[in-house]
Amino acid sequence: MVNTFWVSLFICGVSLATAQPIYEKEDCLECLPELAPAIAACLAEHGTDGIAISVCVSEIMSPNECYSQEIVCCVLETYFNIECQSYDRILVTTGFIGDEGQAVAMNSEVIDLIDPNLSCSNLESAPDERWASVGGLLNGRPIICGGFNGTDSFKDCFFVQGDHDEEISMTQIRSFATAIDLKDKESNEYLWIVGGYETEDLNSTEFLFANKKSEQGPTLDFVIAHHCMVKVSESAIYMVGGKQDGEISPQVWIADPTNNFEVKKGLSLQKGRYFHSCAVYQDSGAVKIVVAGGFGDAGPTNSVEILDPSKSNQWESGPALPSISDSLYAGQMVSSPDGKGVIGAMGPSLVEFRSGAAEWTIKRQSLKYGRTMPVMFAIPNDLTSCGTKV
Repeated sequence: MVNTFWVSLFICGVSLATAQPIYEKEDCLECLPELAPAIAACLAEHGTDGIAISVCVSEIMSPNECYSQEIVCCVLETYFNIECQSYDRILVTTGFIGDEGQAVAMNSEVIDLIDPNLSCSNLESAPDERWASVGGLLNGRPIICGGFNGTDSFKDCFFVQGDHDEEISMTQIRSFATAIDLKDKESNEYLWIVGGYETEDLNSTEFLFANKKSEQGPTLDFVIAHHCMVKVSESAIYMVGGKQDGEISPQVWIADPTNNFEVKKGLSLQKGRYFHSCAVYQDSGAVKIVVAGGFGDAGPTNSVEILDPSKSNQWESGPALPSISDSLYAGQMVSSPDGKGVIGAMGPSLVEFRSGAAEWTIKRQSLKYGRTMPVMFAIPNDLTSCGTKV
């Protein structure tokens, strides 16, 4: 008899709508008692968004028969009611190019981070020229909001895939903000958009939904823009550095979405910076935060700081970014598809730092259009088609 304790325990806490499973329960029945506790523990730690699920599959997989990708996905889909989807690709859209021809930054490039020999079809272009926007996935569709065009900032949002007839906008004009994908108690997906600039830097936040009007979020006790933001766990979102109350700041704040977005002070960076990038990765079972590039008091910097929130009492210096012509200035970083590294865009180059590595590496994949201040995030593989480069 199968022990379903772990399965029922987790499903009671999460209700998700998924695509029709491609597996039958009998396909993985024998492996259920062995896999269920590991899957439940991983999802409880990392959450149930698509990227977290992809990371959990990667963490749990091993050569053991029960730990193959097919069996892990079978258990996820048939017993946990969670769709098993790969997030091996990134979308890079909008951004500032300047002399090379700003219009080409409207292109929505898709890069496969696993196979450098694949060339992927682009998603739909942005409707106009803008940079310093925010974006994410809402109900599996990439959405971009706000931004700046050199003269004006924007309030509107647009999808770069699918129906464009929906009119979605933020509650206020903002650029140079940040956004994080979250789910409410009913599993409705939304973006939490934080700070930024309208006619001055902001302390407001908001919740952007795909299926209802945007709502004002909690007001912060500080003004923040040109910062970066990462989700470390379901109860910890880190807001890092940037311009805070008008000054270049090393200050870090931690918001808890499970407790009405209560905000507390975190460990400050070694040095203040803005226009930087950050992302998280897995290292020996711990989730670590990488903060890289941007501007400090002395101008552009290639310096890197790393924090292990579970045990460190200070940020540590990490390997400096590669010495190439383009800086990681107002760029973006994402977690590597397996969760064990971070990837940033330095102009057209994609650079990666891996768990246990002593330095960054330049990936074989690259962007056609190098840009600063783009929107860049992981997307499901099934959003676009890729083929072998000719």
